[in-house]
Amino acid sequence: MSLTNCCSQELKASSFVLLIGLLFSSLTTYADDKKSLVFGVHPFKKPSKTYLMFLPLVEYLSKELDRDIKLVIGKNYEDIIHKHHAGQVHFGYFGPASYAVTSKDTKLFPLARIMMNGRGAFKGVIVARTDSAINSIDDIRGKHFAFGDKESTLSHYIPHYMLMQNSIGLKDLSRYSFTGNHDNVALNVLNGQYDAGGLKPQVARQYLDKGLKIVAQSEWVPEHLFAANQHMDNDTRKQIQTALLRTDLKILQAIKSSITGIEMAKDQDYDQLRKIIEEVDKDPL
Repeated sequence: MSLTNCCSQELKASSFVLLIGLLFSSLTTYADDKKSLVFGVHPFKKPSKTYLMFLPLVEYLSKELDRDIKLVIGKNYEDIIHKHHAGQVHFGYFGPASYAVTSKDTKLFPLARIMMNGRGAFKGVIVARTDSAINSIDDIRGKHFAFGDKESTLSHYIPHYMLMQNSIGLKDLSRYSFTGNHDNVALNVLNGQYDAGGLKPQVARQYLDKGLKIVAQSEWVPEHLFAANQHMDNDTRKQIQTALLRTDLKILQAIKSSITGIEMAKDQDYDQLRKIIEEVDKDPL
């Protein structure tokens, strides 16, 4: 056999071995992907900060379930809702409105809800500058108003509904905008770009000594929750729920330092919020 033929045969043999190796490698990767889970979060903070906030919890759940769990932060609220619809995530952390909106088209299974000061509910607030003449919701008519994200509970749906309850629709404002998140709302009101805005209390309190005041607060709204979608099997849902309900408080407080516990949640707890969203959606943007 010539040296050329020998080398040619060896090259063919090596190529065949490499091809088989790649095939089994891809099959193994696919199998691993089938075992892994994806946990999605809406970006209520900067994506890099949100990632670090939830990493301890994801690492804990991964250890408890002995499964790889990938943490995904959505580009915005709509992005993470789409990912649930498309089956690109299996479970995640939802704002109340995000949960209500997502559950319209995708079956969701509540797993657990966070608690603040021993209660699984919170209130939204409307803020203005301390030196502003705005002291009530009625004073906001004809003014500039800042919302956060369109799918946000406390930076859109709740303050929007509060305005509507006082007969102030979007048409009754001289200007309004969606600034992206709670901190952006606070900063835009603080620097005078907007006269008032909707926030969650925790963020509002951070700016009270910097020039903001609270002019109104909402009724109680059910808190943020963890939920799985129909792309996750029942046994896995039960395992994750059990793990969540016994999560160490320090792990939860990496998400929010004000979290005091975690409790069971039911889908019907969010029915009133669904009605609020329906009413707000009647006031065209």
